[in-house]
Amino acid sequence: MIAIEDCVAALVAASEQEAAGDAGNTISEADLVAILTAAVRMYGRRAERVGQPGPPVDVQKVNTTDVLTTVCEMIRAINVNLFDVSMWLSRNDR
Repeated sequence: MIAIEDCVAALVAASEQEAAGDAGNTISEADLVAILTAAVRMYGRRAERVGQPGPPVDVQKVNTTDVLTTVCEMIRAINVNLFDVSMWLSRNDR
């Protein structure tokens, strides 16, 4: 079995290569969907279990466009409107 830490390191390295314009080690669209789906499920379940986990991203390594592009596509994918999102955001009043 491959250690999770090795998988994470390989994913981070592939992300850095892609960000640098090296498309030689690009992750397929299907694999990226599987990775993001698994990460979202893990984060969501952890949030439900512990109340408020840490930040979902390292703000030193993503920019506003990265986050908003991903969030907007996730909202479209699950067919939720912005009113529902605003109600969900206000449920915890952070």
